[in-house]
Amino acid sequence: MVVLDEDNCMVDVARYFVEFTHSESCGKWCACRVGLNKALRILNAVTTGNGTMEHLLALDELSRNGSRMFSVRVGPVCA
Repeated sequence: MVVLDEDNCMVDVARYFVEFTHSESCGKWCACRVGLNKALRILNAVTTGNGTMEHLLALDELSRNGSRMFSVRVGPVCA
């Protein structure tokens, strides 16, 4: 369970979970390996105050494309 209040920055929370998933990923699936790396770089830029509108647009596109890619059954690749 994760408990958050109004003082938690959702960008920091997203970066934390992407960083965790990135570090735990086996790296066998290209979409996961490349997508998580790109998302983590973007979120690191945003959380350090170096984010741009281009970063946000890229993250939005990545999340939309990623949700389509991750909707397929990955089966034994991620086992």
